[in-house]
Amino acid sequence: MTSRGARTALSHRICTGIPRRRLGKLIAELAEPWVAGQESQLRERRGHDRLRAAGAG
Repeated sequence: MTSRGARTALSHRICTGIPRRRLGKLIAELAEPWVAGQESQLRERRGHDRLRAAGAG
């Protein structure tokens, strides 16, 4: 199974209990705080901010 197929299957209402549109909104709402938390953990582990912009080689 491909990653896309797995994502599609796991986002089905039978698996989540909520409609896909609502799931998409929930993911969008939670993504920013999650990314901020990940960056914070990485910053603590490194001991300083990123030397390059996020996503820059």
